[in-house]
Amino acid sequence: MKILSASLFALFALFVLPVCVAFSANAETVRISGVGLSAPLMQRLADAYRLQQPGDDVSVVLPPLGSDGAMRALSAGSLELAIIARPLKPEEVPNYGRVRELGRVALGFATRDGQRAATLTARDIAAIYAGDMTHWDNGQPLRLIMRAERESDTRIVRTLSPEVNTAMEAALKRRGLVFAENDLEMARLLENTPGSFGPITVGLARLLGTSVRLLSLNGVLPTAKSVADGRYPLSKPLFVIEPLAPTAASQRFVAFLTSAAAFSVLTGAEFVTPR
Repeated sequence: MKILSASLFALFALFVLPVCVAFSANAETVRISGVGLSAPLMQRLADAYRLQQPGDDVSVVLPPLGSDGAMRALSAGSLELAIIARPLKPEEVPNYGRVRELGRVALGFATRDGQRAATLTARDIAAIYAGDMTHWDNGQPLRLIMRAERESDTRIVRTLSPEVNTAMEAALKRRGLVFAENDLEMARLLENTPGSFGPITVGLARLLGTSVRLLSLNGVLPTAKSVADGRYPLSKPLFVIEPLAPTAASQRFVAFLTSAAAFSVLTGAEFVTPR
């Protein structure tokens, strides 16, 4: 599956500026950050929210703080909402307010221009991370792009099989590999590195309009439909976390996330929603 665009950064330039949706001196600000995927998604949702609630100012904080960083900022009062890619741990629950699952999105493997005739299998993925598969079918070097061990994408990929988990452990210790700092940098590196290979959500690829090519796994492409019907095994959840004392504006935005307008944005970004 190929998702085309004129330029990743031409589109992403729109995400660098906060979404200011209020002009009143009494407007309340909702500051949001979290995993990299959340930045363009929250931007789209804020655009839709502006049409219904022009009296609130929604600001997507960049660069993305990641799940743990956003939760710390939420606790410190530097954010009104955190978007994370995992459920709260039991010991974290008393420290935060309401938690809402936005949805799940397929986590696929992508390349800029790598040539692969057959579908990928878990054994192939393990061989790539173990360093045993180093070239594409046409002889082009395969350039593996990694995420850090703590990152949600790494944890999700490791669930694919015991062999992939073992291979990932070896890759994390191998010197000389390129590591993407967040989801947005992974998208940039995949798009700009010849022979690239790495994980990316189909939602982020669609929201940014990247030109990366998503690869099939066991003959199945990563899509909302294949996640929903259980044919595709890897998906990434997103959760909205509120503080213990949320503001009125943040509560209004969270309520909006259950609306038909928000549902349209989420499904347009290939999310499988809870409803």
